[in-house]
Amino acid sequence: MQVLVEKNVPCPMRDGTILRADIYRPNDAEKYSVLLTRLPYNKDLPRYVHRFVDPIRFAGNG
Repeated sequence: MQVLVEKNVPCPMRDGTILRADIYRPNDAEKYSVLLTRLPYNKDLPRYVHRFVDPIRFAGNG
C-alpha cells in the first residue's frame, strides 16, 4: 500500500499558536484509525524510536 506523507502541516491552537504536524496515511479514500504521537520539544522522532514506532510501516499496513 502506498503511503502519503504530509510534512509540517499547520495546526492552529486556540491561543493563536501554530503547531506543525507530520501526517502519514494510506494513499486511498478509505477511513482508518488514527495513531497520535506527541513529543514535548520536537516532532522528529530520534532514530532509536523508529525501531518501535515507524509511521511509514504503520500507515502502509492501514
